Amino acid sequence: MERDGRIPLVLVIDVDDDVSEVLGEPVIVGEKRVREAALRYGEERPEDADVNAMLAGINLYKRLGGRGRAEIAVVGGHSIDIVEAQRLIKERVSRLIEDLRARTGRQVELYLVSDGEDELMISEVLRDLAPITGLKRVVIEQHLGIEGSYILVFRYVKKAMFDPRFSKYFMGIPGLTLLVLSLLSLVGLLDIAVKLALAILGASMVVRGFNLESQLYQTAYSIVSTLRMGHPLQIAGVLVGTVALLGSLVAAALIVSTSESPYQAIASTLKYPLPSLMAGIVGYILLARLLYKVVNEDLVVFREASMLILASGVAMAFYSLGSYLESSGPQMLDPGALASGFIESRFISYIIIASGIAAIIEAVGRTLQHRL
Repeated sequence: MERDGRIPLVLVIDVDDDVSEVLGEPVIVGEKRVREAALRYGEERPEDADVNAMLAGINLYKRLGGRGRAEIAVVGGHSIDIVEAQRLIKERVSRLIEDLRARTGRQVELYLVSDGEDELMISEVLRDLAPITGLKRVVIEQHLGIEGSYILVFRYVKKAMFDPRFSKYFMGIPGLTLLVLSLLSLVGLLDIAVKLALAILGASMVVRGFNLESQLYQTAYSIVSTLRMGHPLQIAGVLVGTVALLGSLVAAALIVSTSESPYQAIASTLKYPLPSLMAGIVGYILLARLLYKVVNEDLVVFREASMLILASGVAMAFYSLGSYLESSGPQMLDPGALASGFIESRFISYIIIASGIAAIIEAVGRTLQHRL
């Protein structure tokens, strides 16, 4: 089957790279090799849906014309990181398309075969490589009695415990929550333990919901690398920022727990913890970025200077707003009074002035860099 002279490429997508884990190959090309891979993989893991996906791919490959008129490949991703899996699959498929174009002298159209939703999401990643003409999801038919249901539940439990993609959610986060609850309960802080456990669960939901695992991992890796191999000024900057963050969180928790009213808690939080956090950011920029560059004879510090000005302006703005709310009283909860409070407290003025100075420094820096 040919469309506008394009040659079909059937891709059996294995996002979690199970096939590579067993067979040692992340990319398997050609009907004969895919058929052999399905047999070998089926012998190792006869109950895995990837076997059915490979067989379904072979079936589709034959319907599209078979050898000489189409091509088939199994492409793996990454066992843990879904973002890294997408990157690897796109890179590997790009090479397959280039090789197929070079061999046939024709453009390529893609047919994706998978056994789950994650694999079909890859279509969005591959869309700019070649036209995606077809998507096929393989659903395995099962007939289970009571014993079979128990076996299936056991398999899912085992997967949740030992598969890294799922164990961190089904075992790691609940385990951390229970550990926090038990340790704080032992010292008589059950009320705080419950709130902290809810915060851990809430944070994990936010991270999973917005798919922030990769970004958080990269940030943590960067911080650890800095602490291990960084310059003393960089290490000092990270420590100052970390202490400021922890201190601000503790201060905010104490303010909320001791304040007589929600209004007082909001005003005090704006006046003390938030400016303290911004002060920690200022310390980090000053030590780890600006002074580090100066010590290394890199005098291009316009970016750092603008960040320093902006962070300082934000700190002053929050302190001023908090002081104004604290002195004005609960009547500021009226929407009109609150809007005027942002102006009378000079909150907006500090933000505008700091942003303007930072923008001027950035513009001057870019101009000088272009001239040099």
